[in-house]
Amino acid sequence: MNGIFSGTNMKEKTEKFKDTSKLKKENKSSKKSFPKPPAKKNIGENNALFQTIFENAEFGIVLGNFKGKLLRVNSTITKMLGYSEKELLNLTVKDITHPHDFKTDQKLFNEIVSGKRKSYQIEKRYITKDGKIKHGKLTVSQVDNIKGNVKYFIALVEDLTERKQTIENLLSQQNLLVTLLDNIPDNIYFKDLNSRFIKVNKACAMKLGASKPELVIGKTDADSFGSEHAANAFTDEQQIIKTGKPIIGKEEREDLPDGRTTWVSTTKMPLYDSDGKIVGTFGISRDITQIKESQDLVKESEQLYRSLFEGSDDGMFFTSEEIIIDCNQTVLDIFRCDRSFVVGHPPSDFSPEVQPDGRNSY
Repeated sequence: MNGIFSGTNMKEKTEKFKDTSKLKKENKSSKKSFPKPPAKKNIGENNALFQTIFENAEFGIVLGNFKGKLLRVNSTITKMLGYSEKELLNLTVKDITHPHDFKTDQKLFNEIVSGKRKSYQIEKRYITKDGKIKHGKLTVSQVDNIKGNVKYFIALVEDLTERKQTIENLLSQQNLLVTLLDNIPDNIYFKDLNSRFIKVNKACAMKLGASKPELVIGKTDADSFGSEHAANAFTDEQQIIKTGKPIIGKEEREDLPDGRTTWVSTTKMPLYDSDGKIVGTFGISRDITQIKESQDLVKESEQLYRSLFEGSDDGMFFTSEEIIIDCNQTVLDIFRCDRSFVVGHPPSDFSPEVQPDGRNSY
């Protein structure tokens, strides 16, 4: 039989069908190798995510073109600079940049425009709407369009003003402390739990025989003083560490290696760390050697005076505004009385009303 159902035609049809099926499979397989274009739903989700980040970021975000024109800004940068969004978009990068920082910023920005770099990061100053200076950490990156052409930039601005102010305050306090330590004549020192020096001022270093404070670190009083003073100082400091109670104005004798003896008035306190734990001691010692020497001279003079005053065979007394304030034993022997009869009274109290020459005793 001939026709479409003949054996020959059937075989041809079968082969043709197999070839067609094979081609369809190949076409189907080749289609799988091409990525599917993003769905409109995904694009919408990405845009929403970007919008959320843009508006809620804790740092300023600015989108602009390579002519320096600002195209879009978030609320963080407007709050930082004090402008409304509309006001800020009418300004350029130069308008909000400190004049002394614009040249550096512009140079790096031009390198992005010319293709020499893709991004840069600097610290710069900004001028707010009311003329104040704000410090910021700026990161600028190029933004490519779909065709790969660079037309825009995105800038991230972290406000460093508060951090800068904190650092400046710390540096100022540190400078005050260094000035105090370098210029005060008293000895100031800090010690660890083993009574080893961890910091001293210049005056203390000189007292200990060192040319600079760093040479004293790690040493103890035993390296510079006699054994008696070193032992007493160590005992006091360990007691402070144990009890937390300070020692205020203690007079101490110091025996120096060169044979000199000095005196100091010392105040020592417990040294705490940030957790309130005692980690050592600190103190200040004021030299009172001249005061002690003066006191010794006064004592010696007083002893000499007493020996001459009390040992005299003549009656001697001192008056102030006609009142007797002191007398020696000879006076008491002459009048045959005790001290209360003479001291605190005028001479007229124990004199006749009239003297031999007729004058009134008073």
